[in-house]
Amino acid sequence: MRLRQEKLKGKIITLKIRNQRFKTFTKTLTLAKATNFSDKIYRAIKKLLKDFNLGDQKVRLVGIKVSKLIAQEIQDTIFNEDCDKKRENTHKAIDIIQRKFGSGAIRRAGGMFFRER
Repeated sequence: MRLRQEKLKGKIITLKIRNQRFKTFTKTLTLAKATNFSDKIYRAIKKLLKDFNLGDQKVRLVGIKVSKLIAQEIQDTIFNEDCDKKRENTHKAIDIIQRKFGSGAIRRAGGMFFRER
């Protein structure tokens, strides 16, 4: 949501994890095209998280960073423009509702359950 507030989108997603022994690990994923869609960033983070082998280690810190930022209105590909415009409008509507009624007022249906797909 902060990316959309600042009218930015990013192409590189970084996940940082620090374990109970204060050892820090980072994984990075470069997306095919820049985004500020929460669901795309979430899927990228889930993919990166699967690469971590923490075993029975407890986690002290989790950090998420989006980089290689560009202005939201810049189109970095000529494909899927109509689909992206619909998704962008959906995310804008969600942002408006959350600002007005709070972050728990509306959620994606897929985020209601903690199960693997």
